[in-house]
Order: sequence, then structure tokens, then C-alpha cells
Amino acid sequence: MARHYGLTYFDIGSRGGFQDDLHPFAFAEDVVGFEPDPAEFKRLQSRPSEPWKPVIYLPQGGSVQTRRQILYMPTDPQSASLLKNNAMTGVKFCKPKFFEIDRTEEIETPCLNDPLRKRHLHQVTI
Repeated sequence: MARHYGLTYFDIGSRGGFQDDLHPFAFAEDVVGFEPDPAEFKRLQSRPSEPWKPVIYLPQGGSVQTRRQILYMPTDPQSASLLKNNAMTGVKFCKPKFFEIDRTEEIETPCLNDPLRKRHLHQVTI
């Protein structure tokens, strides 16, 4: 029988997968990833879960309350955000691809407590 350590790792915006620097804790964590971009969500689901315990990906964003929100997708989607990006910040730091909005998408963002309850997880640790 697998031992349960009670650690829960939530990754809001899971594009690219979970962080490698947390691999030493992978055996002890329940892992939940939120990814609202349909293409990236599908790609993530096809990846093996190793070294993590079974991984749960949800095709949505996350928020403090359940509602529909605008997801701002810059030229480099790694910087997608529910916060509207300021293109001048990208110019200032010579990183325009992270701040110039390519498109927007309306997405569902559940209250983060909802996925916790549905998965019988008691708290977010990381």
C-alpha cells in the first residue's frame, strides 16, 4: 500500500509540465495542474507522469472564486495570465514576446477550493 504524505502541489498554468527542481519530492506529492489552453492541456495529458505520483490535469484556470475570465495570451504563451500584460514592460526589459498580447480567450476559472474538495485533498502545500 502506498504511503500518503499529505503534500499537494498545485500548478496554475501547467504549460510545459511541472518544475524539475521539485522532483526530489515527487514521490510524496499529490499533483494537480491547471492548463486552460486546449492544445497544451491535450499535450500534457499525453505525457508520462513519472517521476510524479499520478498527475491530475484540469482543462481550466484557477482563481479565488468560480467565474469566467479573460486569459491574455502573449506571443510566447508561457507568459499567459489572467492579468492584462503591459507591453511597455516587455520593451523595457527587451522581452516583448512575453508581454505583447497575441490573443485573448474567455476561460472558466473554478475557485481553487473546488478541485481540492473533489479530489479529497485537504490543502495546497506547494
